[in-house]
Amino acid sequence: MTAETSTRPAVRTWPTIAVLVGLWVATLLGHLWVFGVLLIIGAAWDIRAGESHVLQRISRRQTPRVFWAVVLSWIAFGLLWLLYPTTGSLAVGPVS
Repeated sequence: MTAETSTRPAVRTWPTIAVLVGLWVATLLGHLWVFGVLLIIGAAWDIRAGESHVLQRISRRQTPRVFWAVVLSWIAFGLLWLLYPTTGSLAVGPVS
């Protein structure tokens, strides 16, 4: 038997591992605003790529209304997480 050679390029996994470690550290330290930043960066990436993913691939060209609804939702969720990073609540006043 001979060793199989792959024609696919090598995948760099260190960026994914670094982000996962960073997300765990941010979560454990209570810095949930990091998720807001990532959602906004992801929305910008989706706009640049012309597609997004929510359970399935959403293409700007094929389904523009759904695409923009998803991207605008990512931006809104990101802004909410930046504005309300610790409680995640839109409640005004003390939370009981």
